[in-house]
Amino acid sequence: MIKKIALFLVSTVVLIAGDYTLDSSKSEAYYEAKKDQFFSTYTILSVNKGLSGFLQELPNGHRGELNVDVYAFDSDDTRRDENVEEELNAETFKAITYKYELHDNEAKGMMTINGVSQEIVFPVEMSEADGQLLVEGNITIKYTDFNIETPSNFILSAHDDLLIGARLYFNK
Repeated sequence: MIKKIALFLVSTVVLIAGDYTLDSSKSEAYYEAKKDQFFSTYTILSVNKGLSGFLQELPNGHRGELNVDVYAFDSDDTRRDENVEEELNAETFKAITYKYELHDNEAKGMMTINGVSQEIVFPVEMSEADGQLLVEGNITIKYTDFNIETPSNFILSAHDDLLIGARLYFNK
């Protein structure tokens, strides 16, 4: 019995020692959107530093969760950011979530945006420096995949494709 308790305690310590917490002061998620306006194409960049999450070591990779505060997007245009909050139904869905597993430079998991869940696979790069683990990657999705109407009005129309990405710093 004592042997079982000792094994449990050792395995718990090993498991806890392999956990990482997100350094929200350095981490960011972002999107790049393209819009056509007056016969020209423009790129909009919006950065979000309202992140929380964790990363847990597994025998053959990592498991993690990322939460992105829908109210924290900053595109240097308050009106546009408010439109994003409205399109994402921020009052109902306050966060974008991504629950994933990391294996062989690939994050695969369920992303939930606007209450719609889709399996998303990100190619990622991982590196360690100064005691932190950096995980970064991006991928193109479509507004319509998450039940979001592609933004448009009489002056501009957005492309349905949207580049999303993240630079995540984790502390051990």
